[in-house]
Amino acid sequence: MCAWRGRTRQTSDAYQDLDGTGNYALGSVGRSYTDALPNINVVYDFRKDLLLRAAASRVMARNTFSDLSASTEVSGTTNAATAGNPLLKPYHANQFEIGAEWYFADASLLSAHRLL
Repeated sequence: MCAWRGRTRQTSDAYQDLDGTGNYALGSVGRSYTDALPNINVVYDFRKDLLLRAAASRVMARNTFSDLSASTEVSGTTNAATAGNPLLKPYHANQFEIGAEWYFADASLLSAHRLL
């Protein structure tokens, strides 16, 4: 069993017009968080040529840089605005997989795996 536990420090810097007067100043938004991402991988040998594999893990994905940006962009053509949010939390998921592998000849493999 293996687990990754990491501390993430995230900072987003952008020029912002905080008072609406057109005077842009460099603003900074920061946050930090800790994630524990354990996983386990198990292999059982039924026979020399037949294996059963299983895995379970906790995974994480972060948002894109533009989603985490502290800036706001306004289109002069469409008058549409897009803004990022540097306080977005990462996505987390639990993953499970089971599979069988049959090595029926030299350099040959037949396998089937299922994500649960």
